[in-house]
Amino acid sequence: MTGGLAQAALQELFDLAPASLPHLARWLDEPQKPAAERRVAVEALGASDSRYAAELLLARIEAMRTRKNDEAWIRAHCAWRLGQGTQDWIVPRLIRHLRYETDHETVIWIARALARFENLSGFDALFVVRTSGATPELRESANVALYELARTRGFSDPESLARAWFAADPRLASPALSPARQLEIWRVIAGFAEWQLRGVDDGRFTLARENRAAAELLAQALADSDRYVRTHAAQALERMGARGASAADALLALLDDREAGIFAAEALGGIGAKQAESALISRLEPQHSLEMRTAAARGLAALSLPSSVAALRKFTTEDAPRDLRFATTCALLRCAPAEASNAQVLFILDDYATESGETATSEPALRAWLAAHAPERIADWDRAQSAGAIARIALRAALAREALASSAK
Repeated sequence: MTGGLAQAALQELFDLAPASLPHLARWLDEPQKPAAERRVAVEALGASDSRYAAELLLARIEAMRTRKNDEAWIRAHCAWRLGQGTQDWIVPRLIRHLRYETDHETVIWIARALARFENLSGFDALFVVRTSGATPELRESANVALYELARTRGFSDPESLARAWFAADPRLASPALSPARQLEIWRVIAGFAEWQLRGVDDGRFTLARENRAAAELLAQALADSDRYVRTHAAQALERMGARGASAADALLALLDDREAGIFAAEALGGIGAKQAESALISRLEPQHSLEMRTAAARGLAALSLPSSVAALRKFTTEDAPRDLRFATTCALLRCAPAEASNAQVLFILDDYATESGETATSEPALRAWLAAHAPERIADWDRAQSAGAIARIALRAALAREALASSAK
C-alpha cells in the first residue's frame, strides 16, 4: 500500500488510539514482523503524544540495558518520535539512559529529544559521536545536529552553546517543569535514600544534568529527614554548576549539618555562590572538624576569588594537617595563581603525578597556575583531555614541570 491509501490507513490507525496502543507496543518486540509495520507502530505511538504512549516508547529504549542483542534501529526510531512530542517528563529518564546507550544513531536522537525540552546535556555525547562515530554518516549527522541546535538558539557554533549551557547563560530558555516532570525528579531524589549504589550514582548523574529549574526541587530536598537524601542532593547540585545557583540559600542553611554540611560547603563552590565566601572562610578555622575545614577550602577553590587568599594562606604551611594543606594550596593556585610559590606548585604537582592522588582537586588548580604562567601551553593541556587517564596525567604533569622549570630560571 502506497501513497494516499497508505496515509489514510496510517491516519485511521492514529485515530484508534488509545485503544490500539497496547497492541502496537507489542509489535515493537516482534522481530518477525516486517520492519515497515514496526516503524508504523512507533509512529502511531508517537502521534498519540500521550503519557501512556511515551511510556511505551521510553520503556522500549530502556529495555536495551537488560537484554542482549537488542535492535538499535527501533530504539533510534522511538527516540526520534519522543523528540516530536510534548511529554517533558521523559527528560530525566532519557538523561539516565544516555549514560548507557551504545548505538550512535540512538544517541543522536536522544540528544535531539532532550534539546526539544531545552535540556542540552546531550551535547557531550554529540561531540563524541562527531569525533568517533561508527560511520562517516553518523559523524556528519552528529555535526549537523550540533550546528542546527546551536543556530536555532542564536549561537554561531556548538562549542559556544555548550559553554552557555554549563554557565547557565540567561540567553538560554529555562522552561517551567510540568507536574509530571517534577514527579519524575522527586522519584530520583527519593531513590537517594536507597542502598543500591548504582541507582544512587545514576540519580546524581541524572539530576546534575537537569535544567536549572530542577535546582529548586533539590534545594527542598536539602531539608529532608534522611541524611542520604540531603547528602546526595547537595552532591547533585555541586555537579549542576551554575545551573544550581538558586539553591545557594538552602546550601548555606545546611552548612552546620553534622552529616551533610561538608557536601554543602563543596556545593556552594560548585554552583558559584560568591555570597558564601565569608561562611566558607570562617569554617577554615580549627574549631571546626578537619573534614569541614577541608571541604570549605575546596568550596573556596571552586569560587576562585582573590579575596580568599589571605585566609587560605594561613593553612598552606607545613605544620597544617596534610589534607587541609593540600586543599588550601590548591585553592591558592586557583584564587591567585600568580602568588603561588614554586614550592607550593611542586607540592601539588608531585601528588598529581602519582596518578593516585587527588586529581579532581589538583587538576583544575594546576591548570589555573599554568594559564597564569605559561598561557601558550594551555591548548596542549586541553588537548590532553582526549588521552586516557594515565596518559593525560603524564602529559599534563610534564607541561606543568616544564613551566615550573622555566619560572625558576
